[in-house]
Amino acid sequence: PIDPNAAKKALNLLDNDDPDDDPLKFKFMRGNLFPTSDHVSIRQRGDFAEAPADELMLDFVYGYNGRDTNMKNLQFHPDDVNKIVYYAAAVGIVYNIKTKTQCFFQNHHTNDISSMAISDQGLVATGQMGKWPLIFIWDMNKLGPISSKDDIVGQIGKEGESATRDPADCFHEMAILALDFDSTGEKLVSIGGDVDRCFVVWEWRTGVILAKEKGHNAPVYACDMADASKVVTCGEKHIKFWNIKEEGGNTVIECVKGSTDGFEKANVSQDIYCVAVIGDDVVSGTADGSIYIWDTDKGALKSMTKAHKDACQAIGVHNHEEGEEMFKW
Repeated sequence: PIDPNAAKKALNLLDNDDPDDDPLKFKFMRGNLFPTSDHVSIRQRGDFAEAPADELMLDFVYGYNGRDTNMKNLQFHPDDVNKIVYYAAAVGIVYNIKTKTQCFFQNHHTNDISSMAISDQGLVATGQMGKWPLIFIWDMNKLGPISSKDDIVGQIGKEGESATRDPADCFHEMAILALDFDSTGEKLVSIGGDVDRCFVVWEWRTGVILAKEKGHNAPVYACDMADASKVVTCGEKHIKFWNIKEEGGNTVIECVKGSTDGFEKANVSQDIYCVAVIGDDVVSGTADGSIYIWDTDKGALKSMTKAHKDACQAIGVHNHEEGEEMFKW
């Protein structure tokens, strides 16, 4: 047993009774934050009352989250092969490979970015994590060395984690898992991190919801929208094809699950990591490294190719110079 009358060793900041020595909990640190050893004299002089005149400015972002399950987290600029667009933490980054310089979309997201989409017109949509996650739309061609509110072209969701949820303004919960523009760049599909992975088709300039539906009860990794009437989603052991149409003034959403009937070696129960629309067909990459091509309307598998030894986690569609469409993975 310890003798309470025994002499104690030199006290540390956790042992003494001075409240000014108590550690602080800081949001962005895992451990305790202790005051500096000269904090008493600083407090007595009053130097702490004024913030320093200098400010920090982001110069360069090192690193990239290549382990993210969202496979659209790094993309090329649609018109400039020397520029790539990606994100790290809560910052959107446009990196010029030739000049080795970066421009930033920063100080807008209130939490880490979790998804991204790029339109053919050069617009970028980034969705974040959080209780009521925000979506920002910004023009990658107009970013300057210092990001400002002028960089924001559109916004879906309210500011602040404590904002009251209004389904017409902030439909999703927990995170934005995936995003994609239609071919015109005027419509945006988003998938939320709620239990049902609900997806919403937005007219993003006005914030009007054109369609919404429960998506899937398992993780969703990607989505693609050729136009506002057809959406494809994929993820853990599934791929789904959604047809959106108007009937009698009401929005009707039909869902067709992917079927591999007629292909004995095909495995529809495996994870599907990525999708891309090519005309009336959809190309997808699977966990076993195969490329599946589907009929969008019927959801039926048309062909399959064993392309990789490991999982195919990213795929893109590009126009060939002769006008023929091709896909790369």
